[in-house]
Amino acid sequence: MALIDNLLAYWKLDETTGTDVDDAHGTDNLTTSGTPAWVTGKLNNGLQFNGSTTGQRAYRGAYSELTKTSDYSVSFWVKFATLTNNDNTVANYIIEADRFSLNVRNDSGMRIVAAHWDGDQDNHKETQVLSTGTWYHVVYVHTGSTNLVELYLDTVLQDNVGVNQNFQAAAAFMIGNFRDSGQPPMDGIMDEVGIWSKKLSSGERDELYGSGTPPAYPFTAAPTGNSQMMGANF
Repeated sequence: MALIDNLLAYWKLDETTGTDVDDAHGTDNLTTSGTPAWVTGKLNNGLQFNGSTTGQRAYRGAYSELTKTSDYSVSFWVKFATLTNNDNTVANYIIEADRFSLNVRNDSGMRIVAAHWDGDQDNHKETQVLSTGTWYHVVYVHTGSTNLVELYLDTVLQDNVGVNQNFQAAAAFMIGNFRDSGQPPMDGIMDEVGIWSKKLSSGERDELYGSGTPPAYPFTAAPTGNSQMMGANF
């Protein structure tokens, strides 16, 4: 399957001004609040959150495709300016009262944690301690048949665990912050955010990472070395 298959939305975050964030794949545009800044990102521009402005985020309505029994994946690039132990959110799904989020927490070093709420909180965290000023590629994969989640950092599996989530597809999707408008945002830049209604395969995760240079949407593959050589010969 191609990366474009089962893609629900893709935000390149290449805008330069304004509050509208274009969905390059469809019509699921995001709206910013709290005036995050358009800055140089991992690929072209990115969206910078300042870690302090209350309610700063980019958001839209809920996705009915993201359920306990569905396969789906989330991919994005992130670079932190600071890393603090205040549960700042890297990327956040809110599905009514029950929600999944990715956030940064201190556990013998600052790490990305995938948090799943269903009365009690079940977490799985990535094992690598994060650094500021470094771009990381994060992929979250959910398997509907087993309710298993996998978290990848720069293509490397960090952790996987079954979770007792009970998504009801009734609340917003947002990046940069938690659903509570009184929460400060993360402190850093996000770029190239996509969600799929499928499990991204190992090959697809590798393609999105691009050995550190992500492909531009719509992920058109470059000619191979052999095809270039054949063209030269003729």
